[in-house]
Amino acid sequence: MGGGDSYHPKGHHTFKEVWSPSGGWWCDPKGWRKNTVLAVGLYMTASYLIFQYSAENERRFSHPRHWVPSMLYAKMPPKPEDE
Repeated sequence: MGGGDSYHPKGHHTFKEVWSPSGGWWCDPKGWRKNTVLAVGLYMTASYLIFQYSAENERRFSHPRHWVPSMLYAKMPPKPEDE
């Protein structure tokens, strides 16, 4: 079924002749775990900073008719009660 590590498809003599965007027949790039952790960490940091900026600068010009999740963290003043 899998062929093992020594399997080479017909028409290719060495690993050096194989090129693909995904990395070849048995892709295992050096440092892939570190690079993955770094990329996920940068993504999460950027997401957090964008979320904080959005929460601090959110403005509503009218009160929503229904509950909105951002009401939990937005720093808008509460709507004055009608008397």
